[in-house]
Amino acid sequence: MMENLESIRYIGATVRAFAGQMPHRLVASAIGLETGSGGDPTNPGSRRTPMGRMDPRQRSLFGAAWTLGAIGEWVRAGVAAVTPAAIAGEFGIACGSLPYTQPWFDDLARSAVFPVYHVIAGMAQGAGRAMIDSTSSDPGRIASIAHRRPDGGMRLWLANLRDGSHRVALPRLAGDARLARLDHSGFEAAALDPAFLDTHGESLTTSEVEIGAYGVVRIESGS
Repeated sequence: MMENLESIRYIGATVRAFAGQMPHRLVASAIGLETGSGGDPTNPGSRRTPMGRMDPRQRSLFGAAWTLGAIGEWVRAGVAAVTPAAIAGEFGIACGSLPYTQPWFDDLARSAVFPVYHVIAGMAQGAGRAMIDSTSSDPGRIASIAHRRPDGGMRLWLANLRDGSHRVALPRLAGDARLARLDHSGFEAAALDPAFLDTHGESLTTSEVEIGAYGVVRIESGS
């Protein structure tokens, strides 16, 4: 799944070859497949099933990291708009009742959101904002995307695309900077708090940050 992010730039180039300068959009992009040959669509064992409709990675940190990486690649490919995932259901960003097993989430007695919710909610705040060039030295491991905030400051997102922790050297940041993490240590709190990245930030005082397996960090700096 993470390796398929490399194909997006080529898909974008192919579309551009046909469409020219006509704006184009991507819709319904998620890990699961609406129709496919992945066997039992209910996935009773909640396994990572290729080309399956119900894929547990959609509701995990993996889904959040993959989605951030995909959005970054589609932006660089020149799409006018990206609509990843769905509000609820097999491809959703919020937990809802389903005829399928959703481990841990099924035991909650209240509403909850998946990790990917926080990525998409954050990206929605950047809609229409000027993009800032953010190039990862190892895009197969760390995905990045950055944009201006309404106050002129910067918001930088980084996602660890691998199943082990990685330490990332950060660019020089203007003014005070704050960092919010979406990783295994805050998984439960993030599921229960739609504003988790805003309520669990911390001052960034170092030039490096460690990102856990399939973790996402949001860094804000400037005005």
